Amino acid sequence: MATLASHPRIAKVTSRAGRASGAWRTEQTTADVRFIVDALRRQSGGEPVRIRTLGGGVPASPFIEAFKVPTVGVSLANY
Repeated sequence: MATLASHPRIAKVTSRAGRASGAWRTEQTTADVRFIVDALRRQSGGEPVRIRTLGGGVPASPFIEAFKVPTVGVSLANY
């Protein structure tokens, strides 16, 4: 925690409601997902790995519910 606190550009997002963020999923056939997959394919020169469900607590559902927007999580990892 001390290491994280020493970097001013790291933010912690908390909910005022005091509850966990709900689960969310965007279908892989939507135009938004196709746009992102095509962009990743062009940049990497390969086929991105698509996983429909990832673990972790990404607090996106409050934004999805408030703005009614499709949401795509893109995990970038060192291979």
